[in-house]
Amino acid sequence: MYAHRAKHAPALHTIARSTVKWLHNGGAAAVVLTSSMSHAAIREVIRGSNALLIPGGTWAWATPEWDATMAFILDEVALANGNGTPDLDGEAGGATSEEGGEKYYPVWALCTGFEFMLNATGGASATTPVLSTHYDAINVDTPLDFVQPAADNSALFATTFADASLKSALAAEPSAFANKHWLGISPASFAANEALSSEFEMLSTSVDRNGRAFVSTIEGKSWPFYGTQWHPEITPEEDFGLVAVTEESALAAGVARSVGMKLATFFVDEARRNSHSFASPEQRASHLVYQYPIVEDFAPGGVNFHADFADAYVISTPDESG
Repeated sequence: MYAHRAKHAPALHTIARSTVKWLHNGGAAAVVLTSSMSHAAIREVIRGSNALLIPGGTWAWATPEWDATMAFILDEVALANGNGTPDLDGEAGGATSEEGGEKYYPVWALCTGFEFMLNATGGASATTPVLSTHYDAINVDTPLDFVQPAADNSALFATTFADASLKSALAAEPSAFANKHWLGISPASFAANEALSSEFEMLSTSVDRNGRAFVSTIEGKSWPFYGTQWHPEITPEEDFGLVAVTEESALAAGVARSVGMKLATFFVDEARRNSHSFASPEQRASHLVYQYPIVEDFAPGGVNFHADFADAYVISTPDESG
């Protein structure tokens, strides 16, 4: 799990506790990647772990440090998927689907992580942006407008759609999953970008407060990549008294909890198809997130390290990136 630099204390890194709990409830333990780690340490984590989560958060990701770190991380992900990561090397390839295989390494990108992956795959530059700005989608709940037949045929939604009531609830009424973004990509722009449309299936779209459409869920066509602009982890795990979500979200938490847990279980099951392991229990323990303190962002007198979630793990590691 990638830990972003803390918003107001850049010498530190943070991971929202809700994200860790989301995967923990799905059956996974969380190990940490940061931009301050050496390449050797990053490689050790990826080759010892079974999947990668790039979470959301309000942080300045468009920096040389972020670009360089993520490029190296995703190069390692490409190797773990049999050189099948198209946004890095432009080669076809693709992960094998053998159970317990060495060449199957799932990735899930949430919110800003999702935006980064769209930029990386779609060939974003200063003169040719992939994402559009000024979406009014901070703390807004919207239905998922499923793109068919892609959504029905997807791996991501298979277990959720098996429950017809959950599928109907997601499509017919505002989802209890928070959107917390002002960047996004329109369905038309996604379809027109050859790199994006050839590598990913568009599974759902949503609209912001002004009715402006954005792509909300995607899935890799040839390797196990899953991306959500929305947050499946927030409603099941965040404290509604502390995060800025709507009252309607709290009332709809039953549906959100069910769907959120199905998706967490799905991703963890995907991770189990990978056979990586750390060299020793001690090596694994040295990378676990649970050794770090939890800071309550919005508690009276608390330190606002992350700012987007109720509380977060705060990670202090030596800067070895140079």
